[in-house]
Amino acid sequence: MAVAERIPFEEKEVSPASSELLKLLDWLRNAENSKAESEYRTISLEDYQFYAGDQDDNDTLTELEEQNRPDSVFNEVKPKVDMLVGLAAQTKHEPTVLPVGVEDEPLAELVQGSLKHYHKKLEISDREVDCFDHTVQSGRSLLHFHIDTSNPFKPEIKATRFAGSNFYRDPDSTSYDFSEDRFLFLEKFLTEEEIKVFWPDIDISEVAGFGKKAGEKLSFFNEANDKYRIVECWYKKYVAVKYFINPLTGKEEYVTPKEFKNRINFRILL
Repeated sequence: MAVAERIPFEEKEVSPASSELLKLLDWLRNAENSKAESEYRTISLEDYQFYAGDQDDNDTLTELEEQNRPDSVFNEVKPKVDMLVGLAAQTKHEPTVLPVGVEDEPLAELVQGSLKHYHKKLEISDREVDCFDHTVQSGRSLLHFHIDTSNPFKPEIKATRFAGSNFYRDPDSTSYDFSEDRFLFLEKFLTEEEIKVFWPDIDISEVAGFGKKAGEKLSFFNEANDKYRIVECWYKKYVAVKYFINPLTGKEEYVTPKEFKNRINFRILL
């Protein structure tokens, strides 16, 4: 089962241990309000409507009705998108592991077999095509690999597609492949019953009322479908370390300055 920390919603409750969580809230707020993310959600919705042949807004439909003209649409977008997705489905690729030297052949064969097994078990090819389909339609999609620990005795590797509107990127990043992003937020929506299974001690009323605070734009409750927003954040954190060559293994290692000092003191005592 996933582990999560509760974010205090009143400033007087904030402790030093919560400072990092509050920083993540600031990042999420900045990402939601960024021009790139706002424009993407507006444009991607229009793109989906063009694919569905439903691009005329209410003003256009009203104007056509006043002129006694039909609101028929000849959809040229959907056939082209379907053609591209069909071509992608016919050119599936599977990862191949090649050994560097002869001594790597047994390990490469083992890794290749494992990749092939999970590639088939998780239906990665179909999920990749699904991601490509939505990327062509709306501009982006995300295939997220994670470990499901609902049963701690039998954890499972799973692959989930996140729609482009269900994740937020670092607005300061300029990289296409996420390599420069400081953080990535993934969101999904759960019912109250589902949340109680994972976090039985959480105060649901506190979560629902968070977005209603004066001046607060973040919201974690969708009144339209009575579901709560769960946000997962992957982010980079810089930690000062010291590199050294381990005399026992001859390999380079790194530890924090405090751990390095303890190792030096231990050797002096010996």
